[in-house]
Amino acid sequence: MDAEARLWLGRVYKKKGDKRKAKEKIKEALELYNKKIKEADGYSIHKVYLKRGLYYLELDEYGKAISDFKETIKRRVFSDRPVNHTNYYLDAHKYIGIAYMRAGNRDKAEEYFKKTIELAKERGFEEVIEETEELLAKL
Repeated sequence: MDAEARLWLGRVYKKKGDKRKAKEKIKEALELYNKKIKEADGYSIHKVYLKRGLYYLELDEYGKAISDFKETIKRRVFSDRPVNHTNYYLDAHKYIGIAYMRAGNRDKAEEYFKKTIELAKERGFEEVIEETEELLAKL
């Protein structure tokens, strides 16, 4: 079973109320992603940091999540390219906002959500604008 499958299994356990099993599966996924960080090349490392940041976010390890999302942002030359309805650069900003929101830092969350909206408008990503405006309204 790969890291992504373990993450989703952990989310299912979390939804069912089995926090111990959820944490166990997500930590297994995280271990696999720690290996991917070491193996990733310059072209794909921004994706790996974003994904690992999501695993930290699931484990409520907000500082580590934010650090990984910032690594994605640093690699803008690769991360700021269209992927479906968004890009990794935008997602990293949005997820930093989510991490700050969950950590209870409303001001930083608002700062990152507004930045995400601004960047999404520049790039024409309407879905990202709508998603982020909804998050901003929840603050």
